[in-house]
Amino acid sequence: MLELSELDAWHPAASDEVVGKLLAKESAYRAMAEDLQRKVTDIESNSHGQPTDAATEDLKSKIAHFSDMTASCERLKTLFTETPEALTKIKQRAAEAQSLAERYEFTLGQHGELLDPYSGGVPPGMSADDAQRRKEMGAQIADQIKQVLQDATDLNDKVKAALDKEREAMNDVFGNGSGDFEQAPAHDTNNERTQNQIAAYTQLYGHAPVTETDWQMAAALDPHSYDPKNHGVPPQIVAGRFPPQPGKGVVRTNLFIPAGWVWNAGDGTDALNGKAGVPNLGDNRGPNANADADAEASRVSVFVDYEHGIVVTRQNPSVKSEGHDSGAQVAVPQVHAAVAPDGRLTIDYNARDPYEPGLAAGAGFTVNGRITLSPHADGTVGLGGNATVYPSMETYQYRDGHPTAQLQWTPAVSGSEWGPGFNLGKHHPVGDPGIPPVMPIPKWQWELESANPFEGDPFTENTTQLSDPSKGAIPTMRTGH
Repeated sequence: MLELSELDAWHPAASDEVVGKLLAKESAYRAMAEDLQRKVTDIESNSHGQPTDAATEDLKSKIAHFSDMTASCERLKTLFTETPEALTKIKQRAAEAQSLAERYEFTLGQHGELLDPYSGGVPPGMSADDAQRRKEMGAQIADQIKQVLQDATDLNDKVKAALDKEREAMNDVFGNGSGDFEQAPAHDTNNERTQNQIAAYTQLYGHAPVTETDWQMAAALDPHSYDPKNHGVPPQIVAGRFPPQPGKGVVRTNLFIPAGWVWNAGDGTDALNGKAGVPNLGDNRGPNANADADAEASRVSVFVDYEHGIVVTRQNPSVKSEGHDSGAQVAVPQVHAAVAPDGRLTIDYNARDPYEPGLAAGAGFTVNGRITLSPHADGTVGLGGNATVYPSMETYQYRDGHPTAQLQWTPAVSGSEWGPGFNLGKHHPVGDPGIPPVMPIPKWQWELESANPFEGDPFTENTTQLSDPSKGAIPTMRTGH
């Protein structure tokens, strides 16, 4: 049975938070089902009489899945819309019982037991008639609070039973593993940082974040810096679209400097001041698989939202702690991507340190690589490609209702303060070498452009470059093979 403190902590207004989430999620699921239905219609209308079962079977299964989740949202929304009125009446009755107990000089225990400070005796100065009246009222108050707690327990059990019934379909809304309605929301919506994340996410997605993977993307898109070391300099963020692959969650790659600081080459003014090298601040950490890992705790991060078909790359400011232009600066990451019909994504990233001399960046002394993500039938994702041997690189897959999966972890070849100077420009393979990259152009054209010394990189020359989502519509990736 619920205790009085639990009833006190159960606020009717909490239902508004839940109903808001359910409304957003219901809308998202319905939109996903409608989008998939349009794809089925397109396939069938372009089949020219050929069988389409193989091409549409999986899509129709996903449509049914999202339709079921929409219905689940509707049922829970009805429950949580009705709950506040019943809860308010229960809390009013509890307050009345508490008031009567105080009036007759009783106190109530956590389990509703009536506590008499006079141990069954008579308060000083009370007449015999009043003492009898007090005794009768004590029994009435005890019965009343017992019934109040029983009704509160029944209501709580009803809510928990409904959540348990819908849990498999709705675990991305109530993903904390408990059905207790009275738990606080995971994100403080009165927090300025949270509000900024909601605004950035809504601008791109058209609705507020709901699931934990939604919140990861919201943090990635937040165009603000909060760590004092960044001096308020904002990150640079680019994004692009690809066909959604629901059920695969979010894949996140972080590239971070493990040391607290590293040596960087100074510019001409630094050299004249006797500083051939100047310290840049690092991230001072090891691998971190937590879903809520700070978006500012890496030099560069790549987020792939399979649920909605969005790729986001975020480059945080570089911080120069000494020198004539000490402070923080940031450069725009150069990111190109392509998608294949089988769902593979190849992402080419190139992030330069804005304090790095221009010749060094032009010679390839940047954080860069080209990785391919390959989806599996069970909802997991494989990764393969190549990357610079510095800095450290970690990649995880986050799916609501599933444990975090590590796709790769490659520590920097050197964790010392000399790591960038001696290792940027060198590459090594990461992940599964058997995953083929997406080819944006036919093989013959690729070989021709690769052989021509006057041509640029055939991948970046023939793929989609991601752009700043705060400045308008983001591009849709080119389809390769």
